[in-house]
Amino acid sequence: MKNIQYMEVNTFHPYLNSIYADIFSTLEDNDYPIIPIVVDSPGGYVWCLSVLLDMIQNSKKPVCTIASGIAMSCGAGLFVAGTPGLRIVGPNTSILLHQVSSMTYGKSSDIESDSRDISASTDKFLYELFDKQSGQKPGFTKNLIKENFNADLYISPEQAISYGFADKIMSRTKALKNLDSIYEEYLKGNGGNNDFSKTIWQVY
Repeated sequence: MKNIQYMEVNTFHPYLNSIYADIFSTLEDNDYPIIPIVVDSPGGYVWCLSVLLDMIQNSKKPVCTIASGIAMSCGAGLFVAGTPGLRIVGPNTSILLHQVSSMTYGKSSDIESDSRDISASTDKFLYELFDKQSGQKPGFTKNLIKENFNADLYISPEQAISYGFADKIMSRTKALKNLDSIYEEYLKGNGGNNDFSKTIWQVY
């Protein structure tokens, strides 16, 4: 497939929300049957991830996510949010999960309130998302972090496949060149039906 249109996400920041929304809308309205999103991101504001998750969850097309380089924190969340069967990770790509951090300062009551909100956001936008998109039992991803002493957890492409966080290992260039065949393989695995309404996303 030549001149394939795709969306690339490098960071998560409020000033990018409208830009990402416009690009996503354009890809949703074109004639191509899937929406490709390349993720090469060190992360950003977790609340901005929710904007992209809303678009993916309500999309009328399957979303193919391609992790290339780094997919950390929010980037990892966006990657795993792709349609199961269409999540491709590069052979040398690092996926990072960790507890969401905060730079809150001020009254102790404000810090405590912010801490509770961040903890809830982490559970909802990262841990629960990973559990549901991989078909793992609730708490699986959070336990992975705990077992790593709550430190940054780097996941290899092979581990991502074994955990159900990713579906294929392939370079970004090769994936973009072979989206047609990747989509055809996805359809075969979905019984030849391009209706993806039964994907794990629907549990939300």
